[in-house]
Amino acid sequence: MNYLSLSKKYWLFFFLLCSAQFSYAQLPQADKVYLLVFDMTLFVPRIYTYDPAQPISAGNPSLNSITLPTALNSLGLPALALTVSPVLGSGDPTLTFYTVAGNTYWYYNPVTLSWVNTGHSASGLNLGSSGLSAAGTTEVIYNLEPFSSAIYRYDGTGNDVLVALTQDNLGDIVGDCEGNFYVLQLAASGSGGTSTSYLEKYGPTGAILQTWTVNNPNNYTSPFGLGIVGNTLYFDHFDTDYDTTSIASGTIMGALPIDLNATTSITAQINNGLVADIGTRGRAMLPSVITIAASATAVCSGSPVSFTSTVTAGTDPQYQWFVNGAAVAGATLSTFDYVPGQGDQVRCQLASSTWCVTVMSNVITMQVETPATPQLSFDTKKFCLKGSGSYTPVFTPAGGVFSAAPAGLSLNTTTGEIDLGQSVSGTYIIAYASSPSSLCPPWSLSDTILLAPVPLAEINPVPEGDRCYFDTLQLSTVFTNGYTYLWSPATYFPQSSTSSATVVAHLVNAGQIVLTVTSDKGCISTDSLAVDPIDCCDVLMPSAFSPNGDGLNDIFGPVIRGECPVGGFVLDIYNRYGTRIYSGHDASKGWNGYAGGQQADVGTYMYEIRLLRGVKQTQYYRRGDVTLIR
Repeated sequence: MNYLSLSKKYWLFFFLLCSAQFSYAQLPQADKVYLLVFDMTLFVPRIYTYDPAQPISAGNPSLNSITLPTALNSLGLPALALTVSPVLGSGDPTLTFYTVAGNTYWYYNPVTLSWVNTGHSASGLNLGSSGLSAAGTTEVIYNLEPFSSAIYRYDGTGNDVLVALTQDNLGDIVGDCEGNFYVLQLAASGSGGTSTSYLEKYGPTGAILQTWTVNNPNNYTSPFGLGIVGNTLYFDHFDTDYDTTSIASGTIMGALPIDLNATTSITAQINNGLVADIGTRGRAMLPSVITIAASATAVCSGSPVSFTSTVTAGTDPQYQWFVNGAAVAGATLSTFDYVPGQGDQVRCQLASSTWCVTVMSNVITMQVETPATPQLSFDTKKFCLKGSGSYTPVFTPAGGVFSAAPAGLSLNTTTGEIDLGQSVSGTYIIAYASSPSSLCPPWSLSDTILLAPVPLAEINPVPEGDRCYFDTLQLSTVFTNGYTYLWSPATYFPQSSTSSATVVAHLVNAGQIVLTVTSDKGCISTDSLAVDPIDCCDVLMPSAFSPNGDGLNDIFGPVIRGECPVGGFVLDIYNRYGTRIYSGHDASKGWNGYAGGQQADVGTYMYEIRLLRGVKQTQYYRRGDVTLIR
């Protein structure tokens, strides 16, 4: 644009007379373009909202409810500048509008919904979108003085300060969040299709950092307003008579030349007004892309995975890794090591101060195999081979393979069942190994068991024939060194050890005599012998006795052979007249030949004897004669 165009712009705005009437505030958003339009019918500046994501239509752009302040500058001009920024120095990220009215900076307070005059002097009339200061800590706004192309920086703490002088004939300026600013110079194409149009990026001190070539086939001129949303430039364009206003755009792709697109008229939507300035947040000049990759996306549980990131565009990246939507504390590097769980979703957030973007990476969903905890256990580690039987250990998970060493153990390799009847004695190591897995490493568990022979327990033969109660019987078995022996029950062995290979049994009753043999490996076997003694209680009655005190045959009574228990004993003696002269109840005493305290006469006497004999206490009765001799 040239000075004539600028003069015409300000002449058109010279007649602004309006009052500030506020309605519900339509505060700016970062993805919208805001047009400061001078209404040629009402002679007032107005704000229009343009959504670049939607096609231009009857309602796009649309009139914003926020009206501009009415203060005039020293030239009598109204507010002709507009940009989008948080309130400088407030720390509140809420976006609002800044303008220049009456030669000072104004902002629209998003809390009170009213314009605030900062009282800080403004040197230029075209505001650029805000960014960070050169120190990278404070938001600033750039301002372009159109007649001198001087660039000023305003941080909200005082009057703006001069930054640099750029090329002449500039219409507007935008800034980024590193303190850089951008200007667009458009010119008609020269012969051969060459162009002197360009976009320049300046550092905070005014040094040129980068230049993009701009292809301008439609011969657009430098605009009154310039804004950036994402990586797209937006600017206004007028026909030669200023009868038609359009929106033009161009896309920035790395360092490639920028092609300007054809315009679309917005004259009807803005009520035949003229665009005086464009305000955008202007935070992202290039779309940054972050892509993450994992060292593995399918792993065994407990295995660490390394994630790496690749960033396209932007510098000074800041990272934050997320797992299942939650930020991981301390995970702020370009790489991330993590032990995932099944179904975990990992992604990384990139914040690039150069391009002023915060983007999320692709999502990696983890497949994690969690095997069952392996187990192999035996409730006993010793088995005695008795000729048959089986045993199966406790194990998890199913599907593994059993093996044993050395040879000699009959083992089912799938179920782990041991056939004791088909195995030979020995010490074996049994192993249980997992089946192959594509994710988890193999594992193997082992344990040691002992298969021992059963000792020989055999009572040596005894002589055949009947045995009386209380007879003794010698018993024996084969002796093996290291074995232990036990004869039972103990009632048969009142006078003999029960832990020898040879013992003497007393046949006190009928029953089983049991031999238990324990080997040096702890295996046990038994043998038994049935005993059934008989009562061998013969009762003999003498036919005569001589109670003369010589110690021979002085007592008359029963003679009982063997160890025969006697009970219920009664012995009665009768004289020849049938008179009972003696009655005794003690089988061990008998009749001593006295009657009534006097020696009985020599002669024949009659006796009656009654008793219960033997273990079985069978009844015995006898009547007979006995001769008393002196």
